[in-house]
Amino acid sequence: MAIELITRAEFTALNPAKNPAVGQIATETAWFADSEKNIIGAILLDHHDNDLNYVVLGRDEEGQFRWIAGDSSFDSREKAEDELTAAMSKIEASGETIFPQ
Repeated sequence: MAIELITRAEFTALNPAKNPAVGQIATETAWFADSEKNIIGAILLDHHDNDLNYVVLGRDEEGQFRWIAGDSSFDSREKAEDELTAAMSKIEASGETIFPQ
C-alpha cells in the first residue's frame, strides 16, 4: 500500500470533520490518502506565520474522519509532505483502521 496525492474533490468527498475556524487561519494546499482511503491527510498553509502544517485523519467508530496526528512549523512544502507521508505510512503499517475518539 502507498500514500498517494489526491485532489481536493476526492478529499472533500470523504467528508472529513473540519473545524469551521480552520479556514480563517489556514488554507489547505495538498491532500493525501492511503490506497484504501482509511487514512487521509492535508497540508495547510498557516496565514498568521506563513509556515506549513499537516493533519492526519482516521475513521472513528462511526466512520467519520477525525484528527489522529499532526505537526506544524515546516518551512517548505517538501518537508511538510515528507513528514505527513511518513506519519501516514507509520499509521498505515500499524494495521489500525478505526481510531476511537
